[in-house]
Amino acid sequence: RLEQFYKSEQMFFAEHSMLMQYKYIEDANVYNLKERVKSESQNGYNMFYLNAFSGQLISSISSIISATLLSIELFTRTSISLPFKAIIITIIIVVVGINYFTTKESNKKNIDMYNKLVPYNSMFNFYTEYNENYNAGKDVRIYNMGEEIAERISAMNSNAGKTILNTKRRTIKYVILQIINTETLSFFAYAFVIMACIQGDISVGDITKYVSSIVLLTGGISAFIQNYQSLINNNRYLENYFSYFDIPEVVESENNNEDVRSTDGYTIEFKNVSFSYPNSTNHALKNVSFVIYPGEKVAVVGKNGSGKTTMIKLLCRLYEPDDGEIYINDQNIKDIDFKEYVKILSVVFQDFKLFAFSLKQNIVLANKCSEANLQEAINKAGLTEFVNKYIDGIDTVLYKDFDEKGIEISGGEGQKVAIARALYRMSEIFVLDEPTAALDPISENEIYRSFNNAVNKKTTVFISHRMAACMFCDKILVFNEGKLNQIGNHKALLKEKDSLYYELWSSQAKYYNE
Repeated sequence: RLEQFYKSEQMFFAEHSMLMQYKYIEDANVYNLKERVKSESQNGYNMFYLNAFSGQLISSISSIISATLLSIELFTRTSISLPFKAIIITIIIVVVGINYFTTKESNKKNIDMYNKLVPYNSMFNFYTEYNENYNAGKDVRIYNMGEEIAERISAMNSNAGKTILNTKRRTIKYVILQIINTETLSFFAYAFVIMACIQGDISVGDITKYVSSIVLLTGGISAFIQNYQSLINNNRYLENYFSYFDIPEVVESENNNEDVRSTDGYTIEFKNVSFSYPNSTNHALKNVSFVIYPGEKVAVVGKNGSGKTTMIKLLCRLYEPDDGEIYINDQNIKDIDFKEYVKILSVVFQDFKLFAFSLKQNIVLANKCSEANLQEAINKAGLTEFVNKYIDGIDTVLYKDFDEKGIEISGGEGQKVAIARALYRMSEIFVLDEPTAALDPISENEIYRSFNNAVNKKTTVFISHRMAACMFCDKILVFNEGKLNQIGNHKALLKEKDSLYYELWSSQAKYYNE
């Protein structure tokens, strides 16, 4: 049951991460919160603690009731003097009070220890996952990082061990005090019951029964206090736990308008859009305005960090603008249901992800499979030769995570798969962020030509550092330091000799000329 509980909780974490709004995925504070919650859960807190100690609390209440019923007969006997009864009751109260104090102080120090262990656990998990990732193994070996990583893990283990040992040294006195406490109670309980036996009020056979009932009563009360304190202490961890799972999972739409489909294409408009990433005071975009008309091929260029990819993330509603609005056919995209909105987008991100599935599954994903459309996407993405060289063809599995016969795929081949994925979906708006960065010039030229033929009159937005892509486009947006620096076509922008576009174009053109 415990193993099943942890598996269910891990699935809960995975589902929430997959459904969480993207802006929180990239937020460092959210990442740290997630790692903290997972670390605390691994240490037994959160839902496991709530489940375990709630049961133990009920059990301790049951023990108290049972012990009280057994003990009450003893305390009602008139042969035992009232002062002696008062003494044993006082001792019970003192024992319970000491146990309450020792448990409270021990819990404080343990909580402090677990708080100190959280960063160690997070870093340990990071390095462990890094070490186990076979893709990272190449860099580890080439740059002799094995010893460095091992030393870091060893140092973390050493520091964590010192923290645990220091806490154990500080709490052992409370353990010893509780042992002395329990033994003292047993001594007086025996004395109390033996006195009653000597006076002939109870039989010798009842001594063990009554002593056990007194010890059980005291233990039950102490356990109740300990479990109650543990549940109270666990509440502070549950606050983190539920605050993580309270992070919104879906993009909220103000008017939830699902009527976004159009047979006449889509006009994209940015109106004075500004945006800063979470926990940053610098603008990634500042007062950006432009219009892309249906069927236009638009290139987005600029230096690294100029805001190109940020603009795409905003268009895809992975983030919301801080100021300004984004419109599709005069509808504010905030007012469109997110699931309906993304259906009109086919996107190839710069950091696209391929999964340890078959080639077919990596291209089709959650869409319905059409063999004809699949083959067409493979041909237009330049993957036909790649697919045909494997016995399993389109059913060839990528990577060895789940299948030892899985294949490794190069960066260029991976980009072609990502492009085939976008072509297979065949939405009305195509967005490609550095779609050919890992391709050789010949493959790049083939992809561009095939892609232009495939998308026909559909709206297409390219982000590329290769300026040759601009020659295919109707319009070029030039970004610089978060601002839209220039708009125009290739010929018009080249006439501005002192412009950023001319500088970018010339810096690459000279190598081709040479």
